[in-house]
Amino acid sequence: MIPSFSTLFRSTSDATSSDQPQTFSSSGSSSTSGRKRRAPDSVTLNACTNCKKSRVKCDGVKPVCGKCRSRRVQDTCHYEVHVKTAKEQMIREIQRLRQEKEHLEERHDTLEEKHDWDEQIIRALKDDGQGDEIILRLKRGETYQSIALWLSSLSSTDIRLSPTSSHHLTQVVAEYHRNAVKGADHPRHWTSVTSDTVLIEHLIMLYFTWIHPAHVLLEESYFLASYRSCSDTYCSKPLVNVICAMSCHLLHGSWKGGAMTEVDIDVLQEQFMDEARAGVSMTNYSKMSTIQTYAIMFLTELASGHGLIATSHLRLATESWVSKQGEDQSRESEDIASWGILTLHTAWSAHIYQKPSAPTSTHATVFDDVSFDKHDTDWRHYREPEDYAELSRPSYVILVASEQAKLYRIVHESIAVYCGGLGRITAQAILRLYERYLRWREELPRDIDNISDESQALPHSLSLQVQYHTALVQLFHPVLHLDGLDEATQTFFRETTAWHARSGLAMLEQYRIRFSCCYQATLQVFCLLHLSDALMRYGPPDQPTSDIVRFCFEYLEESKSGFRICGPLQKMFHLAVLDYGMPIPEDLEPIISSISQYGPEELLDACTRSSYTQPTSQILPNMDDDIAQDFPVVWHDLFEESFRKDRYTEENGNLNSRSMQINSILNL
Repeated sequence: MIPSFSTLFRSTSDATSSDQPQTFSSSGSSSTSGRKRRAPDSVTLNACTNCKKSRVKCDGVKPVCGKCRSRRVQDTCHYEVHVKTAKEQMIREIQRLRQEKEHLEERHDTLEEKHDWDEQIIRALKDDGQGDEIILRLKRGETYQSIALWLSSLSSTDIRLSPTSSHHLTQVVAEYHRNAVKGADHPRHWTSVTSDTVLIEHLIMLYFTWIHPAHVLLEESYFLASYRSCSDTYCSKPLVNVICAMSCHLLHGSWKGGAMTEVDIDVLQEQFMDEARAGVSMTNYSKMSTIQTYAIMFLTELASGHGLIATSHLRLATESWVSKQGEDQSRESEDIASWGILTLHTAWSAHIYQKPSAPTSTHATVFDDVSFDKHDTDWRHYREPEDYAELSRPSYVILVASEQAKLYRIVHESIAVYCGGLGRITAQAILRLYERYLRWREELPRDIDNISDESQALPHSLSLQVQYHTALVQLFHPVLHLDGLDEATQTFFRETTAWHARSGLAMLEQYRIRFSCCYQATLQVFCLLHLSDALMRYGPPDQPTSDIVRFCFEYLEESKSGFRICGPLQKMFHLAVLDYGMPIPEDLEPIISSISQYGPEELLDACTRSSYTQPTSQILPNMDDDIAQDFPVVWHDLFEESFRKDRYTEENGNLNSRSMQINSILNL
């Protein structure tokens, strides 16, 4: 006998749902009755210490604000330095001083060169018998430079270089040797930011260890071959500079024995970005290396907490690729890059809840022109140059990128369903997507599914499965806000969402232990927020929410050393926890105090929205009127025949036994 829908979804737990639906626009409820408080005429984002402690609005007047004056506590009215503003001002001042120094050095060189011309002319007037000709040329208005050049041309055998000219010649020769290609070990300098070749190659190595495997936007071997052979087919100056800028997020104080401070790294990163921006503005937008540069500029700006400008870079990359005609790289290289850009665009759209551009074809074969064996490389746990001696393992980068592209094709359709682009949202549409996600997980290749073996686990494989669990949490979250779901259906969606949230967080904890939060792809911290939020709201009653809150805050705090976006994200999470009325552990107070500086503008700039939560208030009106009643019927049509055919594996397949045992799974 085929089990009914209510039997399948019956829970062995007596837990009931007590959470109320949270809408996109909710910001804490308050009674509308009673006397309204009069808002101050002006409010500042940087309040004085007294107003912060009292939690009152501060007008920001200096040296004493209005509140402190009215309370007669002028002596204790002080303003703390806005850390973010102070750092930005310091960076700008350092850059200004460096530019001024360069200008003065150029001015000094010019004056020395003019002094050399004067000496050469005076020497010729005294000794060479060219006095009459020199005077004649001076009367005709010729410059000292032209006269000095004429004197030099008279006899090349008698030329003696001045100290300054000799210095310039030495620089030219050194530059020539730097640019000369003497095998793969002597690549040309692609940036004027620094002449430290060891640093540049360290940054490139960091990129291909931690960023590239998570977002495959270029073909590694082709890029490195072009880089070392001075070819611009797969490489360019803007591309090298933006790769170095991105890797500065992974360049911590341990570099060269702690010789670089956090400010030094910030300045270095901004210099790389300035050169990348200047270079990309003068290149052809349809060139693949330019498109790749814009995609990596998105990752770099996003990690810095500038989601608005980052989104514009990603849009430029996507639209330039869509309108691109012809190939300037190999077909397989462009295939890898195009899927990487589309996948990144879809991933970001899923996190900010915007409809992405449609792919060229939903039926196109992922990596159709790519040989997986040919383009696979080894992976090392690289953080410092000495780590290169560590044992390597197969990276499976192309295989992971292929599976990631397949996953985000499903995510793309999930976004289309919830954005209303496919009409009213139906139970059949949601459960068909669920079936496709389960099938994707079932068919995941064994080589990248082995995450339990620490010696073989790869950071990008762990990250891929974190993204899978996040996608299912985002699929089911709006359903849990529906009215009219029967108890069995509500229980299934609630417990399944909690299971995926806990599984994803468990993998993030593995990542944190094995690889640390300092080396990760930027979008992973967004997955952390969605998974933590879901487990707080839909986890079992015996799950202490304080443990989840602490894990999320501490993970973001550890990530903040390289990824400044984590500060605003901590603020968003803090606001969400307060909105849900959940307790915050007292030992997190130092972290809470450090994020008080972030206002609405910083939150909006971080990820184009002031909140990371799904806008369910905008999704629910698009739900079909009968969706709550249709779930049991659609489940029967889609899945019960699948039970007979045994289409699913033990882990994902027998949904009957899985739903009956979900409480024990959640308590593992």
